[in-house]
Amino acid sequence: LCDLLPDEVSAHGYVYSVFGQPCPDGTLMINNFYPGHMSFMHRFTRHLELTEELRRRVRAFYHRKGEVPVEIYETMGFNANIYRTDHRERLLFDISRDRSDIDWFTDQIPLSSCRLVARGTGIGLDDGNELVRVPVLASSLIRVLYPGQVAFFAALFDNISFISGLAGVFLDGDGADGIVACPRIRFRSLVLERRQWLLRESATREFRIALGRWDAPLAVAAWLHAHRLPPRFYLRVRRTAFAGRVHNVAQEFQKPQFFDVDDLWLVQLAHSEVAGATEMLVSEELPHAYEPEFVTEVMTLVPDEGD
Repeated sequence: LCDLLPDEVSAHGYVYSVFGQPCPDGTLMINNFYPGHMSFMHRFTRHLELTEELRRRVRAFYHRKGEVPVEIYETMGFNANIYRTDHRERLLFDISRDRSDIDWFTDQIPLSSCRLVARGTGIGLDDGNELVRVPVLASSLIRVLYPGQVAFFAALFDNISFISGLAGVFLDGDGADGIVACPRIRFRSLVLERRQWLLRESATREFRIALGRWDAPLAVAAWLHAHRLPPRFYLRVRRTAFAGRVHNVAQEFQKPQFFDVDDLWLVQLAHSEVAGATEMLVSEELPHAYEPEFVTEVMTLVPDEGD
């Protein structure tokens, strides 16, 4: 994965959580990119009895080239998902709460005592101790609910919260019969977007009517065949606040629901799912819906000066 990233991305020395599924043709279906530094991996490791040696090795993985992650740990806003991380240093803001020593942080560094320094093509913090601190937010995934000052620094230093879907480039206009098609998007051996179809209001209404018939499986199968849509796919209903061109699939559509026209229970579930829908998005089944999904973290290193 690191070798396939463009130079403009890899030069920043970021860490990513990558969710993917291997496809039968040897390609890798990338379902999502999220921040690294254990943001997602902690969901699994916090339920395991890890030895101190394993925790030490995890921490060592992120300490590269004189850089140390410093956690933005803030118990404010919606913080039900705040949890302990394996990063041992914490960055303190003027508005930070819970300033008393927390047992797993060995040091709490005031932002006011730091200065900005260059790190490769990015920036970091220097508090005068010869190591560059790279602020990360691994203790929570809901960044948008933090105060603006905290959210700004999380976005400034840490890598992305999400990558906008590339499908938005294609999902515009009315399409033929109210259906707008988006091709499968690949980059070398990576599949970045499944083939998708945006069903505008007229097509969504026809699909909903077919689902409501007494012979729904047959009616839906005939409708899908007539519009050259697959019999198995992922279905997402568009949120009512959005219309027109699709700019961001993750924000504008609900979570995907798997659909199989040969499964009566899934047909009935889809009928409930699209009851009030005005538009919906259909994504091809790639790979098989029941193939395992893997999550891993990849790190792109900041190049040395002169490289």
